[in-house]
Amino acid sequence: MRLVLRTGGSLRRGDNFMCESIQQISKRYDVSVAALRYYDKIGLLPRLTRDNSGYRQFTKDDCSDLEMVICFRNLGVGVKEIAAVMAPVTNLNTRSRKLSLIEKQKNRLLVQAVNIQMGLLMIAIKQQIYQNPEVPSKQHARQVIRDYVEKKLLSTAPENALEMTLANDENNDWFATADRPLISRAIRLYMTVQD
Repeated sequence: MRLVLRTGGSLRRGDNFMCESIQQISKRYDVSVAALRYYDKIGLLPRLTRDNSGYRQFTKDDCSDLEMVICFRNLGVGVKEIAAVMAPVTNLNTRSRKLSLIEKQKNRLLVQAVNIQMGLLMIAIKQQIYQNPEVPSKQHARQVIRDYVEKKLLSTAPENALEMTLANDENNDWFATADRPLISRAIRLYMTVQD
């Protein structure tokens, strides 16, 4: 697709999206110009084009790619892994390798999500304890954990699902598989605060 210079120095690709300069994108996404240049250099922005003067021009597609890069970076994914995922698919081997990389990252993030949720649960317990010092701390902890586990159970759970789950009943298949590791850790925590 050909880039065409428009009035005011703005570039357009096609008719519906103006290209933006690296400085404009830097401000919009709060990413340094140096970082954007680095991302381009190592292949994290594979569709990025340049104008006739050699300046990088960001389109809607480039912004979409950048959103993905920023998201992965914020989650701690390394630039080499991001580059491997962002590179164009050239054949079936490349596609298979990309799917494997994505699955690996997904699993790592699921573990990270469980850890974050457990951290938030611990904070909720401590907040309850500090806000209501007259109530025994184990009682606070049990109530916060009960509320948390109940929220995570599916709406289709049986009426006594919460009691069965907190009693560590092995037949608790009614909650989402994705929540199973989280609920299991919450139950272990609940067991430690029993009288």
